[in-house]
Amino acid sequence: MPPKDKTFDLALELHRAGRHDEAMRTCRKLLRRKPTHHRALGLFAHAALETGQLAQAREAAERLATLRPDDVAGWNLRGRVALLEGDAETAHAVQ
Repeated sequence: MPPKDKTFDLALELHRAGRHDEAMRTCRKLLRRKPTHHRALGLFAHAALETGQLAQAREAAERLATLRPDDVAGWNLRGRVALLEGDAETAHAVQ
């Protein structure tokens, strides 16, 4: 089992507490160190959705889907963003 990542744990705790902007900042710090941290990308996308920052959510979801193409999480996030952006065609294609 990989060692616990305290930065990710903090970001998750902030997100769960509804402190989405702080969770995003914490995820950014982690992603600067580990750009391929898939859990941080997903959490960042969720927090961005919660704050209505669709462009940032889309970018994170696309990175996640590219990084882990066999994992549905990134594709589902990308579909949610597309729906919120009013792009039903993309949403249907990626989900």
